[in-house]
Parts: sequence; structure tokens; C-alpha cells
Amino acid sequence: MSVGRLLSILAAALLPVSVLVPPAQALAAVPFRVDLGGCPGAITEGTLEWAGEEVVKIEGYAVEYKPIPSCTRQSGFHSIAFRAYNGGTQTAQQFFYVPPDRPDLSLELTAPQGTPIDGVTVQICEFRVGPPGSMPVIGILCVEPVRHPSPM
Repeated sequence: MSVGRLLSILAAALLPVSVLVPPAQALAAVPFRVDLGGCPGAITEGTLEWAGEEVVKIEGYAVEYKPIPSCTRQSGFHSIAFRAYNGGTQTAQQFFYVPPDRPDLSLELTAPQGTPIDGVTVQICEFRVGPPGSMPVIGILCVEPVRHPSPM
């Protein structure tokens, strides 16, 4: 039997399997951008990519910035929250502090099996710690969560 004939037989045998078991398809990436202005401020930007119904891959960056040179850093830090939803029910979440030395971010939100993710919110918060004796000693400022629906 020739090699060409053997490959034809193998291809014909595998064709029904590939038709019956479609590969997991990633949908179009949904861009996101959230900015918390201030002195200093923070921004996160990137893409949300649904990798099937229960997983969203997040790629992008998160950084703090000073909008004007005279901006002095107050004691505090920024955090970013990614939350996955099925309808109004939160199914997964990831929080992290904006790292000063590593702006790139790469993470996944994974919902429980059988629970599709139909939207993801992105939110930035700033946690401020004032000097001793100041009021309030601790303050939290958050932007409204920005919801990004699934492209499905």
C-alpha cells in the first residue's frame, strides 16, 4: 500500500471525529479600559477573551500615573477587581494591587462547570491612608464597575 493511499484512509477515518467534536472556540476579544483619575491616578486597559462559556482570559496592563509633575504620592495604593457574572450572580473574581514594577497582567476568570459567564466587570479602587490625626484616617475611592457583556 502506498503512503498516499494510507494517508487518504487515515484522513477519511478521522473526518467524522473532527465533525463530532468541535474544538473549543475563542470568541472575539472585548476591549476594556478603566481610568481612576486623581493625584496619583491608575489605569487598566486590555482585552477580555471568552475561551468557551466558563472561562474569560484577561490580557493587558495596569499602572499608576501622576497626571502632573507636582503630584505628590499620598500614602496608599490602587487595586483592580475583575468579576465574572452569570446574569446577576457573581461566579468568579480576581483582585490584585497595581504593581509598581510589573504593569503587564495576564489572568483568567473561571466559573464553576456548567455556569456560563455572560459578563465581566472591571473596577479600580484607591485606598488612602492619611497622616496620623487626620480625618478620615482611611479612605476608599472606587470607580463604578464597568460591565462588559459576552460577545456570544
